[in-house]
Amino acid sequence: MRESSSGLLRLLVNEVALRHGYGCEEIGGEFVLTGAVGGRVVLPCTRLDRRMARAPRQLWSALIADRLDTQIADLAAGHLDQSRLESVRPLLRTRLCSARTKGLINDVRRLVAPGLLQRVLVDFGDIMAPVTYAGAQRWGAKESDLFEIAERNTRAEGGLDLTAAEIDGMDDVDIQMLYGASDFVTAHVRWLDDYPVVGPWGALLVIPGHTHLLVHPITGPTVFAGTSLLAQLLVAGEAESPPIGRSIYWWRNRITVDIAATVRGSGDRMEVVPADHLESLLEIMRRA
Repeated sequence: MRESSSGLLRLLVNEVALRHGYGCEEIGGEFVLTGAVGGRVVLPCTRLDRRMARAPRQLWSALIADRLDTQIADLAAGHLDQSRLESVRPLLRTRLCSARTKGLINDVRRLVAPGLLQRVLVDFGDIMAPVTYAGAQRWGAKESDLFEIAERNTRAEGGLDLTAAEIDGMDDVDIQMLYGASDFVTAHVRWLDDYPVVGPWGALLVIPGHTHLLVHPITGPTVFAGTSLLAQLLVAGEAESPPIGRSIYWWRNRITVDIAATVRGSGDRMEVVPADHLESLLEIMRRA
């Protein structure tokens, strides 16, 4: 979406938030509405962008007002039942966010990789509500159970699409893109081996936002060329949407995801700083 369109969308969401007594911030690819008593509402930018793309610009205001006003009012009035786990079980979903995201201290969350958190949300349609530890306690639910339910529901929505990224001059470096019309694309980092993008030594990946993942299967010494190319693609996409993080991750299995490298600066001053274990991996591959 163009910057002017994004600006209008922010203005419309902020107006709805103010009407209901919420403050509004755009953080990590989502609008976060925070109430005076600590209640929060999450509006994924991907979801709003898709809705606006299907409607003429002159209808945006009415669409935002009608749909969001109704759901936020229902949530505030308690019409959207969150009192029992059984009421929200089919609505639980999960996605990833930066560990630097503000306001997560009371949310059900767990560390997936350094700087990368997974959390649980209740998906009401246009809006989501983060699941808090206080809410989980009221339900008598363990954190592990909530993640299991949320992951099962998210995977049941279907897999992502896969395409090879065609990059001029880099034909020998395999970069795959996983994407889909979903607000939970990032959750599929957990199940990367469901897709043919993992090599004998795992895969490198970056998370440019909530719309797609970029992955390089680790099959041999191209690992450093893959690291450099992923860094360039990550930085190039920052103009349109801030990435979930500026790290390149080394996916080994569903339990172990490490930082492979950190990206600093941009443009001519961009620097890719490999982690020590990435150097060790290259030595292992050379011996193999």
